[in-house]
Amino acid sequence: MSSAGENVAAEGADAAEVLPKRRNKRRVKPPLLTRASLDGRTCVAKAWDERVAAICTDLGGRDQLSTVQLALVEAFAGACVNLDAMNAKMLMGKPNDLAHFAQVSTTCCRLASRLGLKRVPKDVTPPSVADYLAHVNNNGGAA
Repeated sequence: MSSAGENVAAEGADAAEVLPKRRNKRRVKPPLLTRASLDGRTCVAKAWDERVAAICTDLGGRDQLSTVQLALVEAFAGACVNLDAMNAKMLMGKPNDLAHFAQVSTTCCRLASRLGLKRVPKDVTPPSVADYLAHVNNNGGAA
């Protein structure tokens, strides 16, 4: 009778060896898709980049914008590029979704009202000699 028990034990050992090892069930998260990770050579990307640069210039320069303002500028540029594509489609005589067109137009208006519609001049006047010398003295001689 002991031989039957040994056979069962041997079959159990063989079964354990045959079963594949379990994979770790950790989920692999996809990487965050950002503008920097995309190819900037497409016509749409170039239009978006030009729009962002122009708006940043109108608002006094990219270095003068807060992080929130820059995010709004990028959102506005994206909506404008989308709106431009819809306008071109309409001019070619192709049907457009009027509700989507109105929604994108309204989004552009709201973003523009948050950003402001007037140009902000960038101060490029050089500092006075006294201000410059005070700045140099405060920074230990590094200009």
